Amino acid sequence: MSDSDTPSITIKKIMLGISCFFIASLSYAETWIYFANNTDYSVYVNTENTIGHLSYNYWENNPGKIPARNGDDKRIEQNPIAKLNRNEGLGYSNLFEFVSTLDIMSQKVTLTTQITSAPCNEFFGLCTGQGSSIKTKIQGPNYSGSKKFTDNYEPKTFTFTLDNGQTIQAQYRQYNSGTGDDQIYLILNQDHPDNYTVSTDVDRENVIDVISYNTWMPRGMANKASYRKNEIPFHLKPFDIIVLEETFNDEYRNDMREALQKTHPYWTGPLNLPKNQTFQDDGGVVILSKWPIATDSKDNEIKNAIIYTQCPCDFNQEHKGAWYVKILKHGTPYHVFGTHPVWKQAQTANTETMAQISELGKFIAKRHIPANEAVIIAGDMNVFQHKAIYTQMLASLNAENPSYLSDAVLINSHDETRNSDATGGTGTLDYVLYSKAHKQPVSSYVKVIPFMSPQTNDNNGKGGYLLSQYLSDHFAKHGHFEFDSNRNNPNYLEIQSFDNYNYTFSYNGGGAYTRLAVYRESETPDQNSAYAWGYTTDYRGQLSLTIAENGRYKAYLLDNDHNKIAGPIYFNKNE
Repeated sequence: MSDSDTPSITIKKIMLGISCFFIASLSYAETWIYFANNTDYSVYVNTENTIGHLSYNYWENNPGKIPARNGDDKRIEQNPIAKLNRNEGLGYSNLFEFVSTLDIMSQKVTLTTQITSAPCNEFFGLCTGQGSSIKTKIQGPNYSGSKKFTDNYEPKTFTFTLDNGQTIQAQYRQYNSGTGDDQIYLILNQDHPDNYTVSTDVDRENVIDVISYNTWMPRGMANKASYRKNEIPFHLKPFDIIVLEETFNDEYRNDMREALQKTHPYWTGPLNLPKNQTFQDDGGVVILSKWPIATDSKDNEIKNAIIYTQCPCDFNQEHKGAWYVKILKHGTPYHVFGTHPVWKQAQTANTETMAQISELGKFIAKRHIPANEAVIIAGDMNVFQHKAIYTQMLASLNAENPSYLSDAVLINSHDETRNSDATGGTGTLDYVLYSKAHKQPVSSYVKVIPFMSPQTNDNNGKGGYLLSQYLSDHFAKHGHFEFDSNRNNPNYLEIQSFDNYNYTFSYNGGGAYTRLAVYRESETPDQNSAYAWGYTTDYRGQLSLTIAENGRYKAYLLDNDHNKIAGPIYFNKNE
């Protein structure tokens, strides 16, 4: 062999080596199809090879029944419903099509996947074309999707209705791992606002829906809270009253409150805000309401807070305690307490947790709430329902825990078996209770709701938060209460709706010479002129006023002599 032959031989060896490397690396390229069943019903899955008839040696189908509520992304990735090879056995320039079907309560959602193998690019007598391209299309009831197959990775979302009236949201997204592999996620999600409450209940003063949710938002912790805080408000909007726990991050708490401003314009603010937040946290509890906060004879909002005597406590030196607020729904009072006591793994009667719950019970008693008015107690109590101290908790609060619905699939608000972010045990830690010493509901129930992301495409355009992840390490707890109707026909004043400048108020107790007047927070009807006002025309109705300037305001329903008929109700005007 001459020296002149050596370079060409070396180049051939390098090119063959590169070719072999690509063959070896791409031979393992695959597409996995995962399915998360976030509904209360079983879903039957099956994948068929409809075009190309690829040998079963090169793809895998896992048909069968997926049980209700089968978990988050980390759980479902343990068992894909199908695996499609992207290189071996495909040949060259061949088209293969696979149809994955999700069958739920006689309705079908289908994902069609087309794989086209690479052409043969001959090089020194060898085909160097390797791998394949992939395109997909999703279809379902009343949704045809794109008429053409697509190879983009944008998430797709649509809803459909089951025969029993439940709204189901179908979600799809495809991810490229960067190694030639693709992961496809399919989700059927029943936890949609259309299913949470009955729309006509908003007009019934004797029905109240309360949600308690531990948001898991400590300051300075990288737990994707910057994504989650954009998704959580979507779920909360239908409920009359929202009690949030662990909203320690000031920025995220304010972002969520702003997102809920139009549906829940009344709120308590952070609990027990410390003077120095560098090394201490507030209590983490916030209460938001669709309905106004009641005011006393001096026009002050009826709300109060307690800090537990053993706090600041826990690792972050939290100012744990409880919020109390009196809320008027169409003039009917509801007294709401929101809390989050300290967590103790021991779950024994002599823990700080029980001491704080005992303090809460005394705090409730000192409010001297009339026995004919309803009292609701909500929060992450950090007491497992299956532990002996659960009965002690109810006794300390003199409270009753409503039952689950008979068809409930989920009963644990903290579930390590389904939620990969949950640690510390499986059971119920979150409660929406009612006081036994006050007005009793004629019917009530509680429900666990596992909020999952995302509900809108690509996290409202604010980032790619992965499909099929729960929005907290806790699930939400919904309490529904129906009481006897209030036959007193009380006067009231509420914000019906608003945009940037136009505020529409609802009222009861109006008349020909009755005025609806808005004042700045520091002004009073007997000393100042109203910022905006108008005469009511009927005893009950609506009136719109223009409020152009930012600030905090209060609205009254007044007679012709400036005497209060209803209100004031306080609200903020922001851009």
